[in-house]
Amino acid sequence: MSRDSRTVDYLRELAPGSEGGAYIRAVPRPGGGSVVIMMLPLLAGVDPADTSAILRAELNALARLAEGT
Repeated sequence: MSRDSRTVDYLRELAPGSEGGAYIRAVPRPGGGSVVIMMLPLLAGVDPADTSAILRAELNALARLAEGT
């Protein structure tokens, strides 16, 4: 994590012996606020629709946290 560059990169164990990562960036908007970007690489042999569903769920959870709900 780098507070100065507004980045969070993390790895997690997806299965025994298999790690995967995700990358989060917060980019300031000129009019105020931020844009949050989350990148979740596609893994070999995994349906992109499944990855999309996971990413959507994570971004929705992040939005709920930001809204305080």
